[in-house]
Amino acid sequence: MDRPARTLAVRRHGRLSGRAQAAICIVAAGLVVVGPGRVIYRAHARSRQERAFALCYENVKHLCLAMDLYTEDHAGHLPPSPRWVELTKPYLPAGHGYVCRAAPKLDVGYAYADYLGGVEPARAKYARDVYMLWDARPPSPWPAFRHGPGANVGFLDGHVKWIGAAGPFLRLVEVNRALLAGQLPPPQEPAGRPASSAGVH
Repeated sequence: MDRPARTLAVRRHGRLSGRAQAAICIVAAGLVVVGPGRVIYRAHARSRQERAFALCYENVKHLCLAMDLYTEDHAGHLPPSPRWVELTKPYLPAGHGYVCRAAPKLDVGYAYADYLGGVEPARAKYARDVYMLWDARPPSPWPAFRHGPGANVGFLDGHVKWIGAAGPFLRLVEVNRALLAGQLPPPQEPAGRPASSAGVH
């Protein structure tokens, strides 16, 4: 006996009742709101990741400049690795520093190549190909692939480039030491920046 009554509540003379129409409108409205909402959320997340990449890139650029200014004041020599943060602070502009936006909990989000302490960049061979600074989780010097996935790298000559996680970093120390010693020609690495700055923290 309940079934005909329920049917009458939904349909009268072949048309939906007001309550049924209202329920359908609510469901449809929910689909309209949720669909674009997901798109907006993804776009916002992607924008935030791209901003983190850009700010990190600028940080590394300013750190390279701070290193260069330090060398000018210290007979052309780079700072010793244990004190590089302390010694480069006076050369950094306001708003730029050692914290990567993709790793805000780290006081220092970059590593400095320990084999560069005391080196004279002006005399180093292949300075354009020697890694000097990169995304990391100190005290570990191993790169942190937060962007792309990849890492922003500052080179001994002062330029900055995004380097992908696969390949280049796997032979980081050996290649850089050999480059400094002039034992190898500069490596051929892919250029460019990440197509998508998905954070890898």
